[in-house]
Amino acid sequence: MKSILTLFFAFSLSFSIFCQTTTIPDTLFESRLISLGHDTGSVDGVVPTANIDTITNLNLVFAGITDLTGIQDFTNLESLECSYNNLTSLNLSQNSNLKRLICESNQIATLNISLNTNLEELNCKFNNISSLNVSQNQYLRELDCLNNNLSSLSLVGADSLRILNCGGNNITSLNVTQNPKLEQLSCYLNQLSTIDVSQNSLLETLICYFNNLTSLNLLGTQSLRHINCEDNLITSINVSQSDSLRYINCRLNSLSSLDLTQNSHLLEIDCSFNNITNINLSQNPVLNRVRCYNNQLTNLDVSNNSKLEFLSAFKNSLTSLILSGADSLNYLQFFDNQLTNIDFTQNTKLRTVHGLSLIHI
Repeated sequence: MKSILTLFFAFSLSFSIFCQTTTIPDTLFESRLISLGHDTGSVDGVVPTANIDTITNLNLVFAGITDLTGIQDFTNLESLECSYNNLTSLNLSQNSNLKRLICESNQIATLNISLNTNLEELNCKFNNISSLNVSQNQYLRELDCLNNNLSSLSLVGADSLRILNCGGNNITSLNVTQNPKLEQLSCYLNQLSTIDVSQNSLLETLICYFNNLTSLNLLGTQSLRHINCEDNLITSINVSQSDSLRYINCRLNSLSSLDLTQNSHLLEIDCSFNNITNINLSQNPVLNRVRCYNNQLTNLDVSNNSKLEFLSAFKNSLTSLILSGADSLNYLQFFDNQLTNIDFTQNTKLRTVHGLSLIHI
């Protein structure tokens, strides 16, 4: 009799678990679950919990969903993609195994990920999020919160962060000194007046254009390869320790000088629309493209730049332009200067010249 009762209770418990259901009030959410094979029959507002509590990856992109109620019972979920829907909120507090969340292009106003401590990748760009706290996400490696309504972003605690894109917000202050593994930082189109990357020795890419930066100290960024700080208020920039630098765009600032003598691997420069009076390119032997127009340069010597193919130096005050040695040069702009004579005899690959009618060859 005892063994019969034991079997009965075991069967009852098993049947009870099997019959548990999860409410799915959004019909389009349930429709997607049906199309994915996680539910059967017609839309009825519920799905067997046993069908969903073992799912690890869920793709709900472009489903027209407005409500993800029911997602709490996807307890083993590791990757959720719910971009391009009509979500205004997203509660993932019960999804503690989540490692990857892609929820871009919705209408989400708040996003709490404090209980998603295993999260490694978060893409929440193109939403309406006004605050974001990643202090509990120590394993977070990639964060993309582009084009939201953020006025601040605290990254303390996100020790593993390698890639950050927080462009297109209203951020006035950004502290990345506690993120030593950071490799890519994009913070363009904000309201930053300063940024300290001195503790980011692994940083390779810095994109900070369209802010209110007045200076840029890059000491300690020996891994930096690409920098775009266009359209700020920068009066000084120090790249003397960035010996891996390949590309620099610092146009549309207030620079009066630019020292690139320690950047021997530099391939491309755009320092146009500044107040630069002198630039030394003799230590940049692999330089390929230079844009230095709309400055106050009086002389320019590219004789050590045998790889140079493109040079745009119009609208300066040049009285001297030395092109001997620039054997690869094929495009040249130099109009609106004070040049009277240029020697082209060694520039046999030169094909396009703008300004030729203004000088004697």
